[in-house]
Amino acid sequence: MHSDTNLIEIHKTPKLAKQAKHQSISPAAIEDIDAVVALSRKYFPRSREYSINTLKKRTTELYFKDGKLLPHVSPIVSRSGNGNVNGFLGVISKQFRYRGRTITVANCHHLMATEEARKQLMPIRLLQHFLSGPQDISLSDGSSESTRLLWKRLGGESVTGESIYYKIPLRPASFAAGHTLKQSRNRMSKGVQFLASCTDSIAGRMHIPHFYRSETGIRLVPMDTELMGDLLELMKPFYLFFPQYDASDIERLFYLLDGETRYGTLYKAAITDPDDQPIGWFIYYARHKGVCEVIQAVSLPGRETELYDSLARHAYSRGGVELSGRLMPGQLQSPFTTKAVSMPARMWTLMKSNDVELKHTIQSGNAFLTRLEGDLWVL
Repeated sequence: MHSDTNLIEIHKTPKLAKQAKHQSISPAAIEDIDAVVALSRKYFPRSREYSINTLKKRTTELYFKDGKLLPHVSPIVSRSGNGNVNGFLGVISKQFRYRGRTITVANCHHLMATEEARKQLMPIRLLQHFLSGPQDISLSDGSSESTRLLWKRLGGESVTGESIYYKIPLRPASFAAGHTLKQSRNRMSKGVQFLASCTDSIAGRMHIPHFYRSETGIRLVPMDTELMGDLLELMKPFYLFFPQYDASDIERLFYLLDGETRYGTLYKAAITDPDDQPIGWFIYYARHKGVCEVIQAVSLPGRETELYDSLARHAYSRGGVELSGRLMPGQLQSPFTTKAVSMPARMWTLMKSNDVELKHTIQSGNAFLTRLEGDLWVL
């Protein structure tokens, strides 16, 4: 859950306690979109890359359908005494199956509040309201360290296996230069980056190892809604905790992902072996001379190397400098860790539930949780 909000606890004075009584928290309504968009543009700088009208449209598409909130658990807003929206917590819920039961998972993100609302502890109150909801599991994906500490104080815990990220260098010289000079914007840094790009280009043409990604011989099939549904069914037996997707769910997610253009061009492909048997699939954004963000990279157990090689080759051929994604527990001791740069706790996946058995299942890596089910920053 990404937030620019200061989440450090403030001790209530009698004055603040009196002011807090006039605050209210309720499900977001479509009439609140303008106020939510205004907060987003103020506290999340990347929101400004959208026009106001586009951001309104995207926010409405994410939370509403035909003017009504999507079912299950809703996003919430806080209001000041005069009724103005002064805080927001985005919430998306998803149904999972676990040992024959339907489980509701609610994922929160984009916590934001005005300066005055922060003084009245509104970020904490929004989180408390969310955590007391009807969902079986509460999640906060892609969270900062400050959010993790607050979440822990509210009775939650971090999911270590779902909090490991990786970076795959596709063009090593540019990758190293980019991270070394990340904070530098002077002329010298541009020269270094230019030299790094030339090094990658020359070394790639010479097919020098690590600078060149050879053809894998694996067949890639463009992904559509029906194929995605078939692949998800193929993966179900390998997980105790698995999301429920129907064709309309997949179609809506693809629509939202396709509409996001800030991170590059979206590619969705299934991977098959020479006998046309499925191996897995990947969904990611390719960006020429930039970071390629992986949304999902999934394979059958034991086929992680083929998945890695196919994904890396595809992103390399699109001009990417690096692939950035979140590790699935089954990808430990695969090229996703042995050939990539591991980044434990770069961001945190946080969880809260009263079901001890269910928590153990998730902590032990038997849950199918990817950025598509949780980390909604990209939307």
